[in-house]
Amino acid sequence: MKLYKIFLVAVLAMFVLACKKESPIEDIVGSSNDDHRASLRVTLNNRTPALGDSIVITASTWHVSDQIAKVEFIRTAVEKYAVNLELNNTSLNSWIDDKTPAFLIVDSLHKEEVWRTVDKSDLNRYFETLSDSYVIREAYKEFKQADAKDAALINAISEEGFKSLKDLLSRSINVLDYKALFPAAPAGDISGASLTAAGKENLNKNLTKQLLISNALKTATKKGDLIVTLKVKVTAQKSAVNEVINVFQTKY
Repeated sequence: MKLYKIFLVAVLAMFVLACKKESPIEDIVGSSNDDHRASLRVTLNNRTPALGDSIVITASTWHVSDQIAKVEFIRTAVEKYAVNLELNNTSLNSWIDDKTPAFLIVDSLHKEEVWRTVDKSDLNRYFETLSDSYVIREAYKEFKQADAKDAALINAISEEGFKSLKDLLSRSINVLDYKALFPAAPAGDISGASLTAAGKENLNKNLTKQLLISNALKTATKKGDLIVTLKVKVTAQKSAVNEVINVFQTKY
C-alpha cells in the first residue's frame, strides 16, 4: 500500500510539471524586463503638409523598467519628377496629363538620416508626470524640394534621367533648335518640321548637357512629388527596438 501511495504522488508531480505554463512575455522577449521593447505613441499636428510647411511630431514613450537607451528621429526624402523645357523654339511638357509623366527622375535627398537624438542622459528633461512617460516634441521644417532649375537642373539630372529627356525631346524638338544644336547635321536628319529616324538617333547619341545649355536652353523646371518618410525609433538598453513611421507625399 505504501508503494502504491508513493507511485500516486510521483505521477501527480509529473502531471503538475507537465502542465506548467510558460509566461507569454518570457516566451517572446525573455525573462528580464530590461529586454522589453519600449512603448511608443506618435502624434502629428499636420498630416498633409504642403511645400514649405512644418509639422510637430510628438513622441510619447515609456518602458516597464525605465531602460530606454535613446530616442531617434530619422528622415528619408525622395523627389520623383519630370523636367519641362523651354528652348528657343520648342516647348517640351514631360507630362502626358496632370497625373501621368512621360518619364520619372528619382532623386534621393536624405536616406535614413538621423536628424535628432535624445540619449538616456537627457530623457529626464522630457518626463511628464501626468502621462508617466517621456514626451518629446520636435518640429520638422524640411518639406522642401531641391532648389534647382534651368542649367543647374540639367546638370543635376542623372545620366539615366537625361537619356529619357533626350528621347522625349527627339520626338518634339523644333527643327530650328535641332539646327542650333547640330549645325553640321546632314539634310537627311530633317523631314519637313520634324526629325527623321536618323535625326532622332543623332540627338539621342550626341546631345550633351553642356550642348543643350549653351545652344538652345531658355528654362528648365521640374514637376513632381516630394515624398518624406519620418520615423521615430526607440531603443531599449538591450537593443530592443520599437518604431513608428509616417509617410508624406507633397506635389509641386
